[in-house]
Amino acid sequence: MMLQTLLMGLALALHGASPSRAQVPIQANFDASQSELDSSLGDRERAPIHLLIQLQAGVCWVGLQAPGSCLPLLRPQAGCVVAVPRFRVRVEVAQGLPSAPPVTPLQFQGTWYVVGVVSDDQGFLDSKDNMKMPVALVTLLANGDLHLKFGYPTPDGRCQKTEETLTRGAVDGQFSNAAMEQADVRVVSTDYEHFAVLYLETQKGGARNVWLQLYARAPELFPEGAQKMQQLAPQVGLNPSQGALLPKSDQCAGAF
Repeated sequence: MMLQTLLMGLALALHGASPSRAQVPIQANFDASQSELDSSLGDRERAPIHLLIQLQAGVCWVGLQAPGSCLPLLRPQAGCVVAVPRFRVRVEVAQGLPSAPPVTPLQFQGTWYVVGVVSDDQGFLDSKDNMKMPVALVTLLANGDLHLKFGYPTPDGRCQKTEETLTRGAVDGQFSNAAMEQADVRVVSTDYEHFAVLYLETQKGGARNVWLQLYARAPELFPEGAQKMQQLAPQVGLNPSQGALLPKSDQCAGAF
């Protein structure tokens, strides 16, 4: 209801805006699929621009898509406010991830096993059938960042170790790692004792990819965690064929 009211305001704002820009607040719970508005601009300039509003874990993401181009999703820091030109606009609302309380990093610390992954990243899709179960050690740093150590079983029987630090974001429970091109990392579901589902968004070479990773405290599939990831996958545009359950390996046993 709030978003429906707001989008009515969006229509009025665009109809009466100056030819430059209009500042439009975006809110939640609009139940219509789309709305089209016309301006007094010429036909060539009135090509439709798609405004995508996506609610993910309580954060509003906004993106613009014009014919022949697609701008990256933007995340306003102070409420959901976006500047849009005075064009004919089609508004679409996507489900995205459900709202969830931010993870408690202190409880998230410790050893985890990555037992399942689903992603639209082509590199992952090409290699997923040959992957084995990595192990991870998560440590909370004094500044609120998360330090992760990973042990990856390699095809030649070794354990390759890597480390990375996830920088705490402006939104509670959100992290990023610019060096790894991870623009958004969040724990979207966990009971801390048995499983956790992580959402990751990467930006590589201008391409945006999304990931869901299923963590478990033991090197085995935890049914509730698998069910959560299965429920979340279609909400972020992923399907079962893009996923893999990773076989257990003792190559990294005792790595940390």
